[in-house]
Amino acid sequence: MHNSNYLNQTSLIARKILLAISLNFLTVLTCHGKPNLVNSLSDYIFELNLEDIVAKGPRVVITLECTEARKIGKTPSRYTTTKNKKTHPERIELKKYNPFLRKHTVHKEIK
Repeated sequence: MHNSNYLNQTSLIARKILLAISLNFLTVLTCHGKPNLVNSLSDYIFELNLEDIVAKGPRVVITLECTEARKIGKTPSRYTTTKNKKTHPERIELKKYNPFLRKHTVHKEIK
């Protein structure tokens, strides 16, 4: 009976780890008072940092800002998107819709 309880708790931790990996975010896994669970490290909090586990790809999140709105002193529209930093190391420019100016304008990458 004690052995099956240990296996249930171990599989619960394994399911939590798989869930954390599938959701791709930082999660906290805890063990509550099981003396022989996880090498007798009961009541400790384990942080699973997925940035250390999952390899980062060449894609980065960028912000695009309207260039024409800045020139005339209106509110610039901003869009976020991703780009491949290996194939496009330079800053990109795209035509996007600016709702404040009610027309399509050139948006440049900022930062």
